[in-house]
Amino acid sequence: MPSMDWDAFCDAHHRPFMISAQVKQERAISFAALRRFIESLKLKGNFALCLAGDTLRAAFESEDEAMRTARILGARKLGRGQEWAGEWKFAMNRKTTAKITSADRAPRRTEKINDPRERDQGPN
Repeated sequence: MPSMDWDAFCDAHHRPFMISAQVKQERAISFAALRRFIESLKLKGNFALCLAGDTLRAAFESEDEAMRTARILGARKLGRGQEWAGEWKFAMNRKTTAKITSADRAPRRTEKINDPRERDQGPN
């Protein structure tokens, strides 16, 4: 999914879907980890990240992709507002950073196995 500049994204997408977190320490590390994690999801819509003070924001064009990302991050839904079509908040702490860093490195299977002979049959 294409990453966009924050201002360009906000100009192009009226009322996007927002996921945010307060970041007290290691802001640059948290920002970079979240970017790599979102990029690893291979989502189709545009997104943008912004670090303003101690608030880390990720805005999404697609509600489905925002919901998927929020679910993985363990974010709680706040609802809709005037600025955002949907909003979630999560805790960006060492545990979350470790989780998204390890998820970013995990191998992903990109193809379905349709041939039953290729499926893992388990121990015989």
